[in-house]
Amino acid sequence: MSRFIVFLGVLQTMLVFLGFEALAIVMKTDGYPGEPAFIGGLVVIRWSLRALWLRRYGMVLLLIPLAWTVITACSQGRRNWLLPVEGWLAVGIGISLVIAVMFIYTCIYPCIALPT
Repeated sequence: MSRFIVFLGVLQTMLVFLGFEALAIVMKTDGYPGEPAFIGGLVVIRWSLRALWLRRYGMVLLLIPLAWTVITACSQGRRNWLLPVEGWLAVGIGISLVIAVMFIYTCIYPCIALPT
């Protein structure tokens, strides 16, 4: 069971690192730290709050895989410590999916259009 814990912990950490770097590439090609490039007069393009938060504080998300790994490893020797080990593995898979979807969505839609 500890192999799955280590695998999911490494996967979550890798998703945070790769998502952070992918978002950095997307935002820098669009002109970050300035405003995104856009030609038009009906709307104003701004960085989304999610993209700005992830770009500035995205590495804080590394605490999530660390906390999950420690809690899951502590619950491994006990029968039902908050959740059984299988429940913690399901939570770890869910965390991995949330991290991946959050970064993918933010990389696809880093900007918002506001009417002028």
